[in-house]
Amino acid sequence: MNYVDLETSYEDGRPIEIYDITYSGNTWHFTTDLDVLMFDGKRYTPIPIKRGETTNNGDAEKANMEIRISKSCPMAEIFKITPPSEPVTLTIRQYHKGAAITNPALQTAVIWKGRIINIVWEEDEMILTTESIFSSMLRIGVTRKYSRQCSHALYGSACRVNKANFMVESVVESHIGTTLRVSHGKPADWFTGGYLVYDNADTGAIERRTITESTATTVTVIGYPLGIRNGITKVKMYAGCNHTIETCRDKYNNVINYGGQPYIPIKNPFGGSTIY
Repeated sequence: MNYVDLETSYEDGRPIEIYDITYSGNTWHFTTDLDVLMFDGKRYTPIPIKRGETTNNGDAEKANMEIRISKSCPMAEIFKITPPSEPVTLTIRQYHKGAAITNPALQTAVIWKGRIINIVWEEDEMILTTESIFSSMLRIGVTRKYSRQCSHALYGSACRVNKANFMVESVVESHIGTTLRVSHGKPADWFTGGYLVYDNADTGAIERRTITESTATTVTVIGYPLGIRNGITKVKMYAGCNHTIETCRDKYNNVINYGGQPYIPIKNPFGGSTIY
């Protein structure tokens, strides 16, 4: 019997769910089955999982789903101390235990796909709030504003600055809290507003942190830098920008792509005073 036959059967259906959770190149595979499942070349570990119902009410933004899972789950490590620096995606598929799993595309059905947007710790459980993939598709896109400062994202397609030309790689000498001591050879504030990237020594995940302050020898980031090994971990630091035309001209030589209107008249012509 195939998936459709078992799904519509009154007696033979034995639905089993399989979960794929992905973060920064790492993937965790879980199943609601009682036994370890080898499926599509992957090993799915049985763990207690309880989820809410999937709904189709026409409003994707109200279709969030909660999932309860043990906080001893290995995947829980990425949510401890500081939020993940990259999206954590979730795919839930269902199959029936009576089906011969020879072709995953035919024997399973995707019943949920999205990302984890929040987590709450409750006794021995963690409650994951998941957002459907369709929610982000329905959001209003970012619109540009009429302002003196540039509205382009640094290193983005509109900015066109090549970030490789403004990257400095160095080894973390030491760190206290969110401040890292690194030798980068740049003046103070060079990296303020930029970001750094490194490989987490504990999980292997790629971590990203926004740089809020930089001196000649240190950088301070948002969020505790997990998985740093003093004297070993290499970080790639990318220069920041305050989105003014002076910085765009003097630091990046990129005025031709400046996204602001720096010469907006200061005096309001509709303010009631005479022009002359």
